[in-house]
Amino acid sequence: MRKILLIISTIVLSSCVSAKITSRKAEDFNEKINKIYILSRGAEDAKYFYKGFFIELEKYFNEENVKFESYRYDKLSLETDKEIDEKINKFSPDVVMLINQTESEKHINAVGIGFTHSTITKGTFDIKIFLPNSEKIVWRGNLTADAAYDNLAQAAEKSVQKLIEKLKLDGLL
Repeated sequence: MRKILLIISTIVLSSCVSAKITSRKAEDFNEKINKIYILSRGAEDAKYFYKGFFIELEKYFNEENVKFESYRYDKLSLETDKEIDEKINKFSPDVVMLINQTESEKHINAVGIGFTHSTITKGTFDIKIFLPNSEKIVWRGNLTADAAYDNLAQAAEKSVQKLIEKLKLDGLL
């Protein structure tokens, strides 16, 4: 009986995780990405989502032989924009992706008598792809991830899956 309840609760909880993405690609951009530098900016409370997101992204890129490096902006970072630009130029990517969290939703869950736990469980991300040393956007996406019941690892995995599917559909991968 316990085993059945565990299976049912796993199915219910995992079915509550969702990710959706919409995108637009510049008509004159028809290159495949082989080397990408990813910059990300988001709420401090979303760091666990980002960690899972980049672990899943690294798995995919390694399987597909896409080289990538990333940098997550930190509000206490001592690196200047010039130093970050130098890192990008040294890596010499085909494109630069900027992931910027634009919205978040926080759920508060009771953890026991008098204790609560709150975490960001839903976020919207504006994703732009630029050519290096250019401000021209060649691809843009809007990703929404929802990790009901604090299942951030599954939300990160599903978000990467949706992002990769969309990049393939748009001819970038």
